Amino acid sequence: MRIPAILGLLLVSGLTCASAAKAQNCTLSCGAECKQEASVCNATAALNARTDKASCDSDGTDGYISCDSDALDARSNCVGLCGDALKACLTDAKAGQKACYVNVKTTADPCKADVAQTFNDDHASCGVDLTDCMSSCGGGVQ
Repeated sequence: MRIPAILGLLLVSGLTCASAAKAQNCTLSCGAECKQEASVCNATAALNARTDKASCDSDGTDGYISCDSDALDARSNCVGLCGDALKACLTDAKAGQKACYVNVKTTADPCKADVAQTFNDDHASCGVDLTDCMSSCGGGVQ
């Protein structure tokens, strides 16, 4: 069911690229070129942020899966136990899983914060580049 949608997207992409290839060359003003460069800069910063956030999310998911696997192993060690020994074993397994989750979260949250900070820095840098570019055109940002 996804194949027709993917083929449709490829067709639209191909037509868009073909249209872009037929576009006429033009001469842009210095300011217009600066604005185009800033637009690409900001789009690149946004794409990098989405990619880096996805990497943080993926690492976090892998961490949680590892926690669950370790907890399952710990629970399997409880097989054959009864009464207080079983209760203590299961409690330890659950406590280990919770501690592991906390560890994963303490790694994932700073990763996402770093991504946000990098995006903000990159976005600000794009603004500085635009201002510098516009200044080199003989005028300020318009």
